[in-house]
Amino acid sequence: MQKLLFILFGCLGFCAAKGQAPSPDQIVQDINKTASTRPKTLVYLQTSKGVFQRGEDIWFKAYIMDAQSLVPIALDTTLFIQLRSADSSRIVSEEKILIDNGFASGQLSTRNTIPGVEYLLAAFTPHSILKDTSEFKAFRRLKIADNAPATPRVAASDSIFIDFFPEGGNLVGGVANLVAWKAWKPGGRPVQINAVLLENGQPIMNVSSNRLGTGKFQFVPQQSAKYTVRSAQSRAEYKLPDALPAGIVLHLAGQSKAQFSFLLTKTSDSPLGQIFVAAQARGIVCALFQGKMTGDSLRFNLPAAKLPHGIAQVTVYDEKLRPLAERLIFAHAGQNLVVRATLSQAAFRPRERVKVHVKVTDAEGMPVVAHLGASVYDSFYQSPADRLSIVSYTHLHSQIRGPIADPDYYFNPNNADREQALDLLLLTQGWRPYVWAENGTIVPGQVVLSNRMAGHLSGHRDFPPMLLAFAPDGSGIQNPIPIRPDGSFALSIDNMLLGRMYLKSLGDQQQIAKAKIWLDDPFAKIRDLLAAKRVVEPFFTPFPPETAYRSALSRSIVLDEFVVTGKGKTYTDQYIQGLDSLARFSWNTDFVGACNWLNCLSCGSGKKPVEGVSYSKFRDGRPSQHGPFKSEDVVKEPYKYPVYTEEELLAKFNLTRATGYQVKKQFYQPDYQNAPLDAVDDQRNTLLWNPAVVTDEKGEATLEFYCSDITGTFIGNIEGLDGTGKLAAATFGFTVQDDGKEK
Repeated sequence: MQKLLFILFGCLGFCAAKGQAPSPDQIVQDINKTASTRPKTLVYLQTSKGVFQRGEDIWFKAYIMDAQSLVPIALDTTLFIQLRSADSSRIVSEEKILIDNGFASGQLSTRNTIPGVEYLLAAFTPHSILKDTSEFKAFRRLKIADNAPATPRVAASDSIFIDFFPEGGNLVGGVANLVAWKAWKPGGRPVQINAVLLENGQPIMNVSSNRLGTGKFQFVPQQSAKYTVRSAQSRAEYKLPDALPAGIVLHLAGQSKAQFSFLLTKTSDSPLGQIFVAAQARGIVCALFQGKMTGDSLRFNLPAAKLPHGIAQVTVYDEKLRPLAERLIFAHAGQNLVVRATLSQAAFRPRERVKVHVKVTDAEGMPVVAHLGASVYDSFYQSPADRLSIVSYTHLHSQIRGPIADPDYYFNPNNADREQALDLLLLTQGWRPYVWAENGTIVPGQVVLSNRMAGHLSGHRDFPPMLLAFAPDGSGIQNPIPIRPDGSFALSIDNMLLGRMYLKSLGDQQQIAKAKIWLDDPFAKIRDLLAAKRVVEPFFTPFPPETAYRSALSRSIVLDEFVVTGKGKTYTDQYIQGLDSLARFSWNTDFVGACNWLNCLSCGSGKKPVEGVSYSKFRDGRPSQHGPFKSEDVVKEPYKYPVYTEEELLAKFNLTRATGYQVKKQFYQPDYQNAPLDAVDDQRNTLLWNPAVVTDEKGEATLEFYCSDITGTFIGNIEGLDGTGKLAAATFGFTVQDDGKEK
């Protein structure tokens, strides 16, 4: 775990403390202990687009980052991916993906019969989701579109709620206080309103919130006065917290690229003496100041160079190391990687080749080697319900408790007020809002999932010594898997790379017959974990009507699901089919005697029966044998071999099915330069999906693909990061036109 400790004694306006004082090391220890309760990895999901048709593949890439430094991390080797309905009533698909040095990619197939509703694509690693955390955010909201009529929306409630957040944590009487506030409607969606601040019912100033529902005002509250805010829209009044008679106020007085300037103010009768000020970011202690206040106010500066990129928390403690005030700040805003995508031209014709030159630099213009994911898709398939990027997710949504409105707004360079709006957002997070704030009760986080597939054998204690794992075609046989004395075992990565596989016990027949293989189900654990957590997603406003993406269906043909059937029984794979054939002939003791009766005891033996050929036997089921009988006692019917279910076959051969890592599938891209044009319409709405774009030492890479027959506007999306944890996100666009007319 990375540790940064910067301790200044008796500087920046502080007087050196005399005599014995509590050790500031305790603050560092507490923050480090808190870090042990948090997930060690952070997972971000990038998808090929946001809206999918029924039957389409969902392509995705996962970035597994160190939760503190944000660099790609190889701590985990298994990504668990799950597609579930947004209301959690239906699990559509679950897969395990191999993580390669912090990156994983794959796809999920959807059936044509899947309901056209919204789904959550969720990602988990053993160290990204713990038993003791209260929220889960590592997912994307996707839409599976269909041709059903749009669902009517329920009219939103007119009720408005307002929360107040005094800067530093408390409203203190007799000194200047900055108060941030947030206006929202049921469900948490922000609302822009105008209002007036009242003191004992009398107006003292007008206040307003922005389009993100946040605002702020500054005043000096009187300890005995009552303060409320009256909404101009509803005329409802909302009470501010009571002002404390004594205390301190922490105010961010100014900031620049070089430093953050703070003003610490206390009431004259506050007994505050020795204090500590700590700055931490994502559980890393970055700066620690110790000193004594000699007056009622104190200014100090925090060097920005000591802070990593992102949210930092500044906390003031008293001499007993009790937190008195906190302030969230955002360091190095605008210092993300810069991605420039240059197209060979602005407009293209159907099936024309597109070439995109990608250049990645840092904020100073120096080239960067970055690991990127890139997609290009029809703009109709852009989701209005999820516009997260790796930047807004990693630096904001994942770091703040609860939902956030329009997290992408704060990182869009087209928004001139983005940095001021971001600081205002951090003000409205209240006391201890930061994910990495110290906890009251510190218990190390409990890891529930495992990177390796595990299981155990049931039965007596004389277990077989090992297991064998192999693919359905018989390939991929690895070294045997040892079974521990308690009957437990674990599969290796090589075993899991087989994908769909079979497990078989190796040992003497008595041991094998008495032992049953049981595999742990990680997704059952995931379902239990999620049931105890709050699934938190951001709000995006405005929310366009569903007709925007439903109309996309007119661009493609969606066939109803069809099933290919044939004569005879169908099997999951050829291996199980071979087991069926073996079972029918090896385990079947039926024979046809010389008298052409089935299982004639008098004959004692004979040839194997032939399926479909008729043989004689007694109608009442008694054994066949020579002797007198009545003709009505005999029946002659075509012979049928026993039919075994796949489960029965697995049990008979002491086999267990297992599913390891998903086998890689190639994203389809036609090559119209080296292949003849197909007469069939090319209706691809996703032109490119490449989860492994790596820029060279010049920071450059090239994307190449062909347009389909769909005309209109297409969106390109590029996201990723470099080896130091700096993030990149950018979009580009172009049009496809036929005969000069856009359809």
